[in-house]
Amino acid sequence: GVTIKSTGVSLYFEYDEEEGKGSEPHLINLIDSPGHVDFSSEVTAALRITDGAMVVVDCIEGCAVQTETVLRQALAERVKPC
Repeated sequence: GVTIKSTGVSLYFEYDEEEGKGSEPHLINLIDSPGHVDFSSEVTAALRITDGAMVVVDCIEGCAVQTETVLRQALAERVKPC
């Protein structure tokens, strides 16, 4: 299906980087925004509340037409690539 609204989910986990030092808590908020050109305002709104971005590309379908446009939007909004 086509996503027409941005959707968010929060992930909380604890990670022990160094043995015996104790776990460090981490909170990651994921935002799934629509990629279709008709919903570019949803993408822009989602980008404005993020610290970083991760691009997921289907290895079978390859880059969609909007992928480059959304990447340019992210860079214009000064979102850090992860």
